[in-house]
Amino acid sequence: MVVKIKNFRDCRASLQQGVANSDKAKLESGIAKAREINFPNNDPAYVAAVAELERIKQEEALLAELSAQMARGFCNQVDQHTWDHSVIDADSLDHALQVRNTTQYNTT
Repeated sequence: MVVKIKNFRDCRASLQQGVANSDKAKLESGIAKAREINFPNNDPAYVAAVAELERIKQEEALLAELSAQMARGFCNQVDQHTWDHSVIDADSLDHALQVRNTTQYNTT
């Protein structure tokens, strides 16, 4: 019983630290440990850790989408002074930003 309580305390501290530092690796290992020791999944530290990890993953997806779109190039140089912007397609960027803004504060 004492070992179980110590494991829960250590796990809770690890989860809280991961959330406080937005540390993806610490969150992933803390969540894995919590599942391994049957840590209560309704504990506020666990719930916050899962939500923070999801937020980090969403931001990574958004950054990947932004990077991919920016790498495509948004215009073509026609001549020394003229640029063709007709190739710009920001629909996927708009979608990624809308998804991010919709879920930004949703922690449920």
